Amino acid sequence: MKIIAQAKEHYYLVEAHENELANLLKFYYAGQESCPKFEIGMEIKVSEIYLAIYNLAWKVDKTSSHSLCQISKELKNLASSLDVIDNRLSGNEETVGSISGKFKNKV
Repeated sequence: MKIIAQAKEHYYLVEAHENELANLLKFYYAGQESCPKFEIGMEIKVSEIYLAIYNLAWKVDKTSSHSLCQISKELKNLASSLDVIDNRLSGNEETVGSISGKFKNKV
């Protein structure tokens, strides 16, 4: 990714290959069947994805005695959040087959 211009204060225009955009949305590459088609005006909420990861890392780092069970719960919540974002991008507002549901009772 490359910053190519500043649009206004605190806003930038970024040049990115479609595979980089796909990676931001947790896809391996843009040609993946489930990856949305990128169009001008499409909004990608990168902060929603990374804030959950940063918060989890901070909690684990802050408390060395975090139990595996608590970390597991945090990861399930993160997976659920990513599933909601994925559903919004695919035009499905409902959470169908939530990722977090796949991990119930496995810890």
